[in-house]
Amino acid sequence: MYKRIGTTPCLRVCPACLSGTVQDGRIQQSTYDREKCHSRAQTYGIGSFQKGLLQIVNEDDRDRRRTMIYGDFFTKSIQSLGFFRDSIAQCFECMRVCPVGRKYRKLQ
Repeated sequence: MYKRIGTTPCLRVCPACLSGTVQDGRIQQSTYDREKCHSRAQTYGIGSFQKGLLQIVNEDDRDRRRTMIYGDFFTKSIQSLGFFRDSIAQCFECMRVCPVGRKYRKLQ
C-alpha cells in the first residue's frame, strides 16, 4: 500500500486521529490525538446523556417521553456512562486495517 499510495493503512483510515511520517515504507514518527479520536469514536457518553435527558424533560407527550426513555439512544447513553472513564476514544479502526498479524486474527 505504501508503494502504491504513499501511506500506511492505519494512517490512511484515520487521518484526523493519527498523523505521522513514513520513510522507505516504515513509520518513522507517529502521533495519536486522543481528543480528536474521542469526538469521533465516542458518540455516546455524558454529552449524549445530557442531550437526551433535556429532550425527555422538555417533551410534553407522556407516551413519547416514555418511548424516548426506553429508546436505543438514551439506553446506550446511560450504559456508556459506566464505561466512560475507561474507554476514552479508540474506535480501533486503525487496528482493524493493520496488516501486521492479520493471518493470526480470528474474525468474529
